[in-house]
Amino acid sequence: MIKAVIFDFDGTLVNTADDIIKCFNKTLQYFGYEKKESSYIRSLIGKNIEDICKALLPKDRRTDADIEVFRDKYREIYSGDPKAGSLPYNGIKELLLYLKTSGIKIIISSNKVQYLLEDMTAKLFDSCTFDLIIGSVKGKPPKPSPFFMQTIRENFDFADSEMIYVGDSIVDAETAFNAGIPALIVTWGIGDADLISKEYPVHIVNDTNDIISYIS
Repeated sequence: MIKAVIFDFDGTLVNTADDIIKCFNKTLQYFGYEKKESSYIRSLIGKNIEDICKALLPKDRRTDADIEVFRDKYREIYSGDPKAGSLPYNGIKELLLYLKTSGIKIIISSNKVQYLLEDMTAKLFDSCTFDLIIGSVKGKPPKPSPFFMQTIRENFDFADSEMIYVGDSIVDAETAFNAGIPALIVTWGIGDADLISKEYPVHIVNDTNDIISYIS
């Protein structure tokens, strides 16, 4: 019996890609660099922020200090952006309501920095929707590390078989694999579910009803 569903945020619960791409390109322009193709930035979403910044910066500007400065400016730009295009995918709110009324715990595990993750969930969802929100925190390993499971176990007494992980990217599939829990990969996100399924033992879901069916 499933007692908890762990969701990725970007590309799984919320369509954030366009706003993320826009803000990364604004950051590149701020430092005098050329904008990157949207498809390239999109392919990076889901990785930890330092890896994304490193990939976007010129090869001779990738010291830890360079990455930190770029990362902090991006967060400043992203925090100040209205993010008007970032909205929950179709059926997500209904899915979360179903899980809530079924007594299933709802958890977010994301590589988005904690304060931004909390701010966006507060704006896009009811305050009582999520039982636990786990974002990126300095000093703690990001996904695909299964470190987030330690936080879950500190708050809930679930067996691994009582949890599932729902995401959209190869990072999510690897995260679930490392954590030893089943992975459901959605087709509406950023990643290529078919390619992911060739590398990891995942269950592909095409809409939110597929998630309900899996749990039931």
